[in-house]
Amino acid sequence: MSMLLSSVGTIIARQAEQATEVIVRLAKGRGARAVACGTEKRRENLRSRMSKPKRIQRGRAKGWKMPANAIYVGRPTVWGNPYMVGSQLMNGETLTAEKAVALYEQHLAENFSERDIRHCLHDKDLACWCALDEPCHADVLLRIANSRPK
Repeated sequence: MSMLLSSVGTIIARQAEQATEVIVRLAKGRGARAVACGTEKRRENLRSRMSKPKRIQRGRAKGWKMPANAIYVGRPTVWGNPYMVGSQLMNGETLTAEKAVALYEQHLAENFSERDIRHCLHDKDLACWCALDEPCHADVLLRIANSRPK
């Protein structure tokens, strides 16, 4: 029986080592112990909640993975910008990134409520193909999703 308990104790200890980081502090002179437990996943989630949501540029490089707290907002998702940079406008002008973002903001106002955008995208990183140094519709979504309700 004690051998079985020892084996079970060893298995539980190994699982605890893998899933949990345990910090034990012995109070000097008193023999009292304070134990704080927390999984690495909880710590990672806390870090992601504490950091400000940001735009992430999607990549095609081998091994690239989208972060866990990110949502893809490019075409063909519901959040994708229907206005393509470089396309011809009816007046013959070429659509710039700035104009495409402005049109997208108008598109959002006409088709979605800010409440719905907040509900779906609040505290999430948003991934798109746009270069990080260029205007992007994901910036508009980030601003709305993380703004305070009116």
